[in-house]
Amino acid sequence: MASNFHRWELLPELGKACYNAGCTLTEIRSTVRHLIITSGYTTCLATTNNLYAAELLEENTPAKAGGAPGNAFELVYTKITDTVRKKVHTADPVLGEYIRTHLYGDIYSSPGITLAQRQLFMMAFLAEAHMHEELFGHAYAGFRFGNDKEAALKVVDMGFELSPAPSNNTYKSAIDTMSLAYKKFKKDFPNGPPPLPEVSIPDPESVRIPPLPPSYTPDPSSKS
Repeated sequence: MASNFHRWELLPELGKACYNAGCTLTEIRSTVRHLIITSGYTTCLATTNNLYAAELLEENTPAKAGGAPGNAFELVYTKITDTVRKKVHTADPVLGEYIRTHLYGDIYSSPGITLAQRQLFMMAFLAEAHMHEELFGHAYAGFRFGNDKEAALKVVDMGFELSPAPSNNTYKSAIDTMSLAYKKFKKDFPNGPPPLPEVSIPDPESVRIPPLPPSYTPDPSSKS
Protein backbone atom coordinates (compact mmCIF):
# COMPACT_ATOMS: atom_id res chain seq x y z
CA MET A 1 0.00 0.00 0.00
CA ALA A 2 2.94 2.32 0.59
CA SER A 3 3.92 1.79 -3.04
CA ASN A 4 0.35 2.27 -4.27
CA PHE A 5 0.43 5.74 -2.70
CA HIS A 6 4.00 6.41 -3.93
CA ARG A 7 5.36 6.57 -0.40
CA TRP A 8 8.81 5.51 -1.58
CA GLU A 9 10.50 6.84 1.56
CA LEU A 10 8.77 4.12 3.62
CA LEU A 11 10.01 1.20 1.53
CA PRO A 12 13.53 0.63 2.98
CA GLU A 13 12.26 0.31 6.55
CA LEU A 14 9.32 -1.82 5.46
CA GLY A 15 11.66 -4.10 3.53
CA LYS A 16 13.95 -4.48 6.55
CA ALA A 17 10.93 -5.18 8.76
CA CYS A 18 9.84 -7.94 6.37
CA TYR A 19 13.23 -9.63 6.51
CA ASN A 20 13.34 -9.29 10.30
CA ALA A 21 9.92 -10.97 10.48
CA GLY A 22 11.28 -13.95 8.55
CA CYS A 23 10.21 -13.14 5.00
CA THR A 24 12.34 -14.56 2.21
CA LEU A 25 13.70 -12.76 -0.81
CA THR A 26 11.31 -14.79 -2.97
CA GLU A 27 8.33 -13.61 -0.93
CA ILE A 28 9.38 -9.98 -1.14
CA ARG A 29 10.09 -10.15 -4.87
CA SER A 30 6.71 -11.85 -5.43
CA THR A 31 4.92 -9.21 -3.36
CA VAL A 32 6.53 -6.40 -5.32
CA ARG A 33 5.66 -8.03 -8.64
CA HIS A 34 2.04 -8.33 -7.52
CA LEU A 35 1.91 -4.51 -7.66
CA ILE A 36 1.55 -4.80 -11.44
CA ILE A 37 -2.02 -5.93 -10.77
CA THR A 38 -3.03 -3.05 -8.51
CA SER A 39 -0.91 -0.16 -9.75
CA GLY A 40 0.74 -1.08 -13.02
CA TYR A 41 4.29 -1.67 -14.14
CA THR A 42 5.54 1.84 -13.40
CA THR A 43 4.75 1.56 -9.69
CA CYS A 44 6.16 -1.95 -9.63
CA LEU A 45 9.37 -0.76 -11.31
CA ALA A 46 9.72 2.22 -8.95
CA THR A 47 9.28 -0.05 -5.94
CA THR A 48 11.83 -2.51 -7.29
CA ASN A 49 14.37 0.25 -7.95
CA ASN A 50 13.90 1.77 -4.48
CA LEU A 51 14.38 -1.57 -2.73
CA TYR A 52 17.29 -2.43 -5.02
CA ALA A 53 18.97 0.90 -4.19
CA ALA A 54 18.51 0.08 -0.49
CA GLU A 55 20.31 -3.25 -1.12
CA LEU A 56 17.23 -5.24 -0.17
CA LEU A 57 16.87 -7.05 -3.50
CA GLU A 58 20.32 -8.49 -3.95
CA GLU A 59 19.31 -11.37 -6.23
CA ASN A 60 16.60 -12.16 -8.75
CA THR A 61 14.12 -14.97 -8.15
CA PRO A 62 12.22 -16.92 -10.81
CA ALA A 63 8.56 -16.34 -11.56
CA LYS A 64 6.16 -17.28 -14.31
CA ALA A 65 7.01 -15.42 -17.50
CA GLY A 66 5.23 -16.57 -20.64
CA GLY A 67 3.88 -19.93 -21.68
CA ALA A 68 0.35 -21.17 -21.14
CA PRO A 69 -1.48 -19.32 -18.34
CA GLY A 70 -1.80 -20.85 -14.89
CA ASN A 71 -5.26 -21.45 -13.41
CA ALA A 72 -5.27 -18.81 -10.64
CA PHE A 73 -8.22 -17.05 -12.33
CA GLU A 74 -10.34 -20.18 -12.04
CA LEU A 75 -9.23 -20.85 -8.46
CA VAL A 76 -10.20 -17.36 -7.32
CA TYR A 77 -13.61 -17.23 -9.00
CA THR A 78 -14.59 -20.96 -9.06
CA LYS A 79 -18.31 -21.23 -9.94
CA ILE A 80 -18.60 -17.64 -11.19
CA THR A 81 -15.49 -17.74 -13.41
CA ASP A 82 -17.51 -17.56 -16.64
CA THR A 83 -19.70 -14.75 -15.24
CA VAL A 84 -16.68 -12.65 -14.24
CA ARG A 85 -14.94 -13.25 -17.55
CA LYS A 86 -18.07 -12.33 -19.52
CA LYS A 87 -18.56 -9.13 -17.51
CA VAL A 88 -15.01 -7.93 -18.11
CA HIS A 89 -15.18 -9.08 -21.73
CA THR A 90 -18.29 -6.95 -22.24
CA ALA A 91 -16.46 -3.87 -20.97
CA ASP A 92 -13.35 -4.55 -23.07
CA PRO A 93 -12.54 -7.99 -24.55
CA VAL A 94 -8.84 -7.17 -24.98
CA LEU A 95 -8.55 -6.07 -21.35
CA GLY A 96 -10.48 -9.17 -20.29
CA GLU A 97 -8.01 -11.53 -21.92
CA TYR A 98 -5.05 -9.50 -20.67
CA ILE A 99 -6.35 -9.85 -17.12
CA ARG A 100 -6.98 -13.59 -17.46
CA THR A 101 -3.83 -14.64 -19.29
CA HIS A 102 -1.22 -12.22 -17.95
CA LEU A 103 -2.32 -10.71 -14.63
CA TYR A 104 -3.84 -13.96 -13.36
CA GLY A 105 -2.18 -16.41 -15.72
CA ASP A 106 1.37 -15.17 -15.06
CA ILE A 107 1.63 -12.83 -12.05
CA TYR A 108 -1.10 -14.33 -9.88
CA SER A 109 -0.01 -17.86 -10.83
CA SER A 110 3.65 -17.35 -9.95
CA PRO A 111 5.02 -19.16 -6.91
CA GLY A 112 6.47 -17.23 -3.98
CA ILE A 113 3.42 -16.10 -2.04
CA THR A 114 0.19 -17.98 -1.47
CA LEU A 115 -3.24 -17.29 -2.89
CA ALA A 116 -4.34 -16.37 0.65
CA GLN A 117 -1.60 -13.73 0.92
CA ARG A 118 -2.47 -12.32 -2.50
CA GLN A 119 -6.08 -11.87 -1.42
CA LEU A 120 -4.99 -9.80 1.58
CA PHE A 121 -3.09 -7.46 -0.75
CA MET A 122 -6.12 -7.18 -3.01
CA MET A 123 -8.46 -6.48 -0.08
CA ALA A 124 -6.30 -3.65 1.23
CA PHE A 125 -6.17 -1.99 -2.18
CA LEU A 126 -9.78 -2.52 -3.27
CA ALA A 127 -11.20 -1.29 0.04
CA GLU A 128 -9.39 2.05 -0.09
CA ALA A 129 -10.03 2.38 -3.84
CA HIS A 130 -13.80 2.14 -3.23
CA MET A 131 -14.03 -0.87 -5.56
CA HIS A 132 -16.37 -2.70 -3.25
CA GLU A 133 -17.98 -5.03 -5.77
CA GLU A 134 -14.52 -6.40 -6.52
CA LEU A 135 -13.68 -6.31 -2.80
CA PHE A 136 -16.56 -8.66 -2.05
CA GLY A 137 -15.27 -11.27 -4.50
CA HIS A 138 -11.67 -11.10 -3.34
CA ALA A 139 -12.63 -11.09 0.34
CA TYR A 140 -14.82 -14.16 -0.19
CA ALA A 141 -11.98 -15.89 -2.02
CA GLY A 142 -9.60 -14.88 0.76
CA PHE A 143 -11.81 -16.49 3.39
CA ARG A 144 -12.01 -19.65 1.27
CA PHE A 145 -8.22 -19.68 1.11
CA GLY A 146 -7.93 -19.57 4.90
CA ASN A 147 -7.73 -15.89 5.88
CA ASP A 148 -9.72 -15.03 8.98
CA LYS A 149 -11.87 -11.95 9.47
CA GLU A 150 -9.34 -10.35 11.82
CA ALA A 151 -6.61 -10.45 9.17
CA ALA A 152 -8.98 -9.05 6.55
CA LEU A 153 -9.97 -6.12 8.76
CA LYS A 154 -6.35 -5.47 9.68
CA VAL A 155 -5.20 -5.07 6.07
CA VAL A 156 -8.14 -2.78 5.31
CA ASP A 157 -7.16 -0.61 8.27
CA MET A 158 -3.58 -0.51 7.00
CA GLY A 159 -4.73 0.67 3.59
CA PHE A 160 -6.75 3.52 5.04
CA GLU A 161 -4.01 4.50 7.48
CA LEU A 162 -1.64 5.06 4.56
CA SER A 163 -4.23 6.71 2.32
CA PRO A 164 -3.54 10.38 1.54
CA ALA A 165 -7.29 11.08 1.52
CA PRO A 166 -9.10 8.55 3.70
CA SER A 167 -12.90 8.68 3.63
CA ASN A 168 -15.03 7.61 6.58
CA ASN A 169 -17.90 6.71 4.26
CA THR A 170 -15.64 4.61 2.04
CA TYR A 171 -14.16 2.87 5.09
CA LYS A 172 -17.60 2.04 6.50
CA SER A 173 -18.75 0.73 3.14
CA ALA A 174 -15.62 -1.42 2.89
CA ILE A 175 -16.17 -2.90 6.35
CA ASP A 176 -19.82 -3.62 5.53
CA THR A 177 -18.75 -5.34 2.30
CA MET A 178 -16.18 -7.46 4.14
CA SER A 179 -18.83 -8.48 6.67
CA LEU A 180 -21.21 -9.56 3.92
CA ALA A 181 -18.47 -11.61 2.26
CA TYR A 182 -17.63 -13.25 5.59
CA LYS A 183 -21.30 -14.00 6.23
CA LYS A 184 -21.59 -15.71 2.84
CA PHE A 185 -18.39 -17.66 3.49
CA LYS A 186 -19.67 -18.92 6.87
CA LYS A 187 -22.94 -19.98 5.24
CA ASP A 188 -21.22 -21.78 2.35
CA PHE A 189 -18.46 -23.34 4.50
CA PRO A 190 -19.85 -23.91 8.02
CA ASN A 191 -17.02 -26.33 8.82
CA GLY A 192 -14.27 -23.94 7.88
CA PRO A 193 -12.34 -23.29 4.66
CA PRO A 194 -11.41 -26.12 2.29
CA PRO A 195 -7.72 -26.96 1.79
CA LEU A 196 -5.76 -24.14 0.18
CA PRO A 197 -5.46 -24.97 -3.52
CA GLU A 198 -2.21 -24.86 -5.43
CA VAL A 199 -1.99 -23.13 -8.77
CA SER A 200 -1.52 -25.46 -11.70
CA ILE A 201 1.06 -24.26 -14.24
CA PRO A 202 0.86 -26.17 -17.56
CA ASP A 203 4.44 -25.33 -18.52
CA PRO A 204 6.76 -25.56 -15.46
CA GLU A 205 9.63 -24.16 -17.53
CA SER A 206 7.73 -20.85 -17.75
CA VAL A 207 8.74 -20.28 -14.10
CA ARG A 208 12.15 -18.80 -14.82
CA ILE A 209 14.42 -15.78 -14.79
CA PRO A 210 14.22 -14.62 -18.42
CA PRO A 211 17.57 -13.97 -20.09
CA LEU A 212 18.32 -10.62 -21.66
CA PRO A 213 17.24 -10.95 -25.30
CA PRO A 214 19.70 -10.12 -28.08
CA SER A 215 19.62 -6.58 -29.38
CA TYR A 216 17.03 -6.03 -32.06
CA THR A 217 18.56 -5.26 -35.45
CA PRO A 218 16.05 -4.02 -38.08
CA ASP A 219 16.14 -5.69 -41.46
CA PRO A 220 17.89 -3.12 -43.73
CA SER A 221 15.85 -4.33 -46.68
CA SER A 222 12.52 -3.57 -44.96
CA LYS A 223 10.76 -0.32 -45.73
CA SER A 224 10.19 2.11 -42.85
